Amino acid sequence: MKHVASRLVRYADKNKVIHADEILDVALRRLATDKTINHKIRSALSDIDPQLELLVPRQVDDPEKQFKRSLQRKFGLRVNLSILKEDYPSRYRKLQTYGPPSEVLLRWGLDYTYSSTISPNHFKELLGALYEGQQKISGLYKRDKKLYMAISHQAKKEGLSFKDYIETLGYHYE
Repeated sequence: MKHVASRLVRYADKNKVIHADEILDVALRRLATDKTINHKIRSALSDIDPQLELLVPRQVDDPEKQFKRSLQRKFGLRVNLSILKEDYPSRYRKLQTYGPPSEVLLRWGLDYTYSSTISPNHFKELLGALYEGQQKISGLYKRDKKLYMAISHQAKKEGLSFKDYIETLGYHYE
């Protein structure tokens, strides 16, 4: 099936999803939508590139994988969880049924982001403005919840505790 998979690669979109309805070659489309050999074609596609997916509408081999393919087709290889939660709440809830959304996306080989107006580059200057030259920080959650959540998320992303991450910024957290 590697020869069929290599012919299908040219139909992949920018999100690395091959939609069966967009395959122009009739014989190739028939092969791609055949339930008996779908799994072999998908296996050959993953040998070529692990992120390549074959999406066949109305044909579900595994509900979780089918959902992953539809998310990948809609959002690409990087899913913005804030947009997913706000604009597509039913898809977000369905994603939550498989586990914590960020962990599920990582398990599927996709990356995730959040819509954040505070970037990690600005943490130090925002903390400096908020605490006016003090080195000890306390009560950040009460003073600026959004900044606290952004720092907390970044700390988890880097595998540090909140306190350790604050100390890497040059402050002491109490």
